[in-house]
Amino acid sequence: MKSNLKRGDIVLASFPTQVPPMHEQQGIRPAIIVAVPPGRVRYPLIVVVPLTTQMGTWTAANPSIYPIFQKGTGNLTKTSVALLDQVRSIDVPRVRRLIGRLNVRDYSAIAVGITQLISQPT
Repeated sequence: MKSNLKRGDIVLASFPTQVPPMHEQQGIRPAIIVAVPPGRVRYPLIVVVPLTTQMGTWTAANPSIYPIFQKGTGNLTKTSVALLDQVRSIDVPRVRRLIGRLNVRDYSAIAVGITQLISQPT
């Protein structure tokens, strides 16, 4: 399936249980692919941003780190928040299925937010 996956794809993925459980997303949930390493790599990994339907004051307080995608965007069945502060790699076999794809305009919210996140001065 890796050869079919592209940046901007929305997939249903399995995030492993964290021990001890803290704030990292876990379970089966949608995620947006932000990178598919090119060429020959050690392991079949992709870089994703998990989505959640939970919203709070934190989403409004930092919308560039928590962009909201309305129901129907990229075939999402519910309005969802991208958790850009939880970018992570997962093995391709954790992808259950392709849900849809963000268009260039919608994906730009992800690209801008990640750039802002990693460009912070130390």
